Amino acid sequence: MAINDPNQGPNNAGLYDQSTVSKWKFRDWHVAMDEGGMNLNPITSESCMIAAGPSRLVHAAGDFQNSVVPIGMLENLQVSQQKMLQQIREIGSRRSYIIGSYATGNISMSRVMYSHASLLRVLTAANKDWSGIDNAPGANFQERAFSGDVPNVTSERTWFSNLQSELFDRPIGLLFYMLDQRNNPYGAFYAEDAMIQSHSFAYAARGVAISERASLMFDRLNPVAVQAVPAPSGTTNVADSLN
Repeated sequence: MAINDPNQGPNNAGLYDQSTVSKWKFRDWHVAMDEGGMNLNPITSESCMIAAGPSRLVHAAGDFQNSVVPIGMLENLQVSQQKMLQQIREIGSRRSYIIGSYATGNISMSRVMYSHASLLRVLTAANKDWSGIDNAPGANFQERAFSGDVPNVTSERTWFSNLQSELFDRPIGLLFYMLDQRNNPYGAFYAEDAMIQSHSFAYAARGVAISERASLMFDRLNPVAVQAVPAPSGTTNVADSLN
């Protein structure tokens, strides 16, 4: 099959007609989504929300309004996944097989420190298991779970800094919710069974703002439905829950 054969490949007539391999015109069009700029609708960091929640998506049970805590003042955040792969070779061939297995995930974030709840406090605000904590996570530690009053939780002056506390032996979850520039839901996912691995902050004589940094490992990313339509079986619709 020739690469420029117009009779082969999917029928992309209409919106992406100019971007097919056979009709590609690099002097006239962008590679994709080009109709005079009308289709340019990027996803930017300003239209994304990150929120801390219970360890599993099922625990949110479609009630994200009262079960997750939005994390404000975030400067940087990165999510990465790595899949365990093993390459197998056989005698008598130069070709190889690649066998896939489990995937691991990591999250890193930095947040401006200010006179509200600290980063470790907000990350664990939705954790309802506060029993048996012998090492307090902070001097002003309060043995209470998330009340549902988001402004009250995030505005309290609670500084959690003791990663040795048993509170951080308990997993949390993180919700990532994205909109496009026209305020339409684009996508969402939930990082399940995340554990805080490291926490740091630094002072600098010439610096102005102080940032907290945390890194986490999570078990899996669970997709979340975002459209205001009935969600497929086994998924949770975040748009219906938040609106």
